[in-house]
Amino acid sequence: GRVFGALGATSALFMIGGAVIAGLATERLGAVTVLTIDSLGYVAGGAFALKALATRAARLGRKEASTV
Repeated sequence: GRVFGALGATSALFMIGGAVIAGLATERLGAVTVLTIDSLGYVAGGAFALKALATRAARLGRKEASTV
């Protein structure tokens, strides 16, 4: 129970901090710019995940081929 409570509290603190940062950024840069930056972050994260999965799959494929 304590671990999940600490995890939930930490998550809530980061959400509050993210909302504050997003609010300040929106005031300075505008909503469209902030949403564009956010969407580019999602695209970059997806590209990173695909690259990591492809690298791991290739590594596992070589190990299986060398044991046969």
